[in-house]
Amino acid sequence: GRTCTCKPGYSGDGLTCSDADECLVNNGGCSANATCTNTVGGRTCTCKSGFSGDGLTCNDINECASNNGGCHQYAICTNTPGSRTCACRPGYDGDGVTCTSQGGGLQPGSPWPLWGATSRRTAQSANLGAQSGRLKWTAATGGGGSNPVVAADGTIYVGGANNRLYAIDPATGTVRWTYETGYWVDSPAIGADGTVYIGSGDGYLYAIWPDGRRKWRYPVGWCESSPAIGADGTVYVGSMDEALWAITPQGTLRWSFTTSDFISDCGPAVGADGTIYVGDSNGMFYAISATGQQRWRHSTGDQYESFSTPSVAQDGTIYVGTDNGTLFAFNPNGTVKWTYDRVRPYSLQTNPAPAVALDGTIYIGGGDGNLHAVNPNGTRKWVYDMGNEMASSASIGSDGTIYVGGDDSNIYAIRPNGTLLWAYQTQSGIVSSPAIAADGTIYIGGGIYDDVLYAIGP
Repeated sequence: GRTCTCKPGYSGDGLTCSDADECLVNNGGCSANATCTNTVGGRTCTCKSGFSGDGLTCNDINECASNNGGCHQYAICTNTPGSRTCACRPGYDGDGVTCTSQGGGLQPGSPWPLWGATSRRTAQSANLGAQSGRLKWTAATGGGGSNPVVAADGTIYVGGANNRLYAIDPATGTVRWTYETGYWVDSPAIGADGTVYIGSGDGYLYAIWPDGRRKWRYPVGWCESSPAIGADGTVYVGSMDEALWAITPQGTLRWSFTTSDFISDCGPAVGADGTIYVGDSNGMFYAISATGQQRWRHSTGDQYESFSTPSVAQDGTIYVGTDNGTLFAFNPNGTVKWTYDRVRPYSLQTNPAPAVALDGTIYIGGGDGNLHAVNPNGTRKWVYDMGNEMASSASIGSDGTIYVGGDDSNIYAIRPNGTLLWAYQTQSGIVSSPAIAADGTIYIGGGIYDDVLYAIGP
């Protein structure tokens, strides 16, 4: 007699043998990240795209390890199983493969060219901020609570209540030069060619070369507003003369827009489409086109209510706080998306501006003494007790850490989950807002009557 047995890879009674499809069971013994292909009497295993190996074992390829994964140089590449994602860094728009600067007329390469990092004022940095509260140096800068900015070469610019603009060396904290105006100097902004723009209580907007020489000045009235800069280099600044001014980089008037009351401590923000957003001290918030025409306005109904500097999120939502303790979220068409009550009005002179993180979380100080983390839908995420009502606006590191000053004299670094990373004790309550340098150093001024600029970390 005899027996008939089908060979491996075939099935049947031996008299008749048919090819068995090994791939039907457990992927043919291939890796879950492999493709099993049936062959006559066998099968082959081939790792899928984004994986490497012999097919029986397939390991994920880190696409980001080479050429930034094909993402743009100003994008963050994140490895995923079998692939990668590209996301433009803070300060840039695009799909991650292509990224264009939101700054436009701001200085290229500057880590923090104006209050709020870009003219959208989200205060989100592309750089990792200080992970410990180590004091690097202090510099005497005349006080006043000006918000520092950082140029591409690392120079720090900050205004003083002693009528001066200061240029500070980042390595030593020594003063490179000062420029004196006729009155109190507010927070500066840095243009594309390195020109430093400042408003002063003497009634002028100043343009200062990086070496400290005056380029020009233009009369805009008493100016307590931090300038914003449009994509074409136009400088936007509000004044106590009840106007928003648009000044060319050459120092000539482009246009002015009359508001219902003075603009104080509220710097304008510029959206991706060039719309300028600003509030006055009569409870009126405006959206103004790049040509100086009103697109819409919203009244809170309180003629004594004033606004913070606004922030424009990636999706176009405009966030702005009021000194009556309300955070508004506006749609780009001017309708109110939602409001969030920050418990009670302010008695401090400065109304904190909202900061917007990459995940959409909004951070803003409250009159109740808390830093509020608000979800993009307007619900509370968490609060952190700062001990007293806040004047400092928050800034956000690339890892989501929130940096902010407190009226209790501390500089705080708070994790995205609302727990404390570190704190540093200063001489007085802080009204200035932090700037985050390329190396992670945090620069922040003290209180109105504390003439010290602090450099913390990294």
